[in-house]
Amino acid sequence: MQFMLLFSRQGKLRLQKWYVPLSDKEKKKITRELVQTVLARKPKMCSFLEWRDLKIVYKRISHVLLCNVTRRVSFWFVVTDPSKNHTLPAVEVQSAIRMNRNRINSAFFLNDQTLEFLKIPSTLAPPTDPAVPIWIIIFGVIFCIVIVAITLLVLSGIRQRRRKNKGPSEVDDAEDKCENTITIENGIPCDPLDSKGGHINDVFVTEDERLTPL
Repeated sequence: MQFMLLFSRQGKLRLQKWYVPLSDKEKKKITRELVQTVLARKPKMCSFLEWRDLKIVYKRISHVLLCNVTRRVSFWFVVTDPSKNHTLPAVEVQSAIRMNRNRINSAFFLNDQTLEFLKIPSTLAPPTDPAVPIWIIIFGVIFCIVIVAITLLVLSGIRQRRRKNKGPSEVDDAEDKCENTITIENGIPCDPLDSKGGHINDVFVTEDERLTPL
């Protein structure tokens, strides 16, 4: 098998596949001559012919009727290499479908919604890579978390120092208030005792102590 052509009755080429190395000019010439030759044959003629020392086999398909139309039909297929007689791996088949997806859609009058290949994106564009590498994004997130943690630790230390400094000052203020307060007992104001300097009761002072020594 050297090539495969799929075209309509109007001579419009839908799909082409070449298995031999030929120039674009030679391919166009073969396609034009072969399309004209096949379309000129009558429907009652056989479906093969001799052309340029080649055996051409063709098949006419017409009056295609669709019954119980569904949005999508699922099926699986395999691709074999005729020269080596073995099945091609899925990776090579996927790459071939990506390269010829537009041709397949135009040949069968389908689009990406009606013809979907599993594990193959519907667009021919390569997957987009982020402008910034992922490791830089992860490093930035971790760095921000560390900065926030350090800031919280510093703020908590400052608050604890302020609380410690406020404690002694409040105690001193309370002592000063206690010293300046005057208690009232039975309606008579009484001075509080001086806890630091002490207070001397004159009743228990002896005569000798009252007299000033010479």
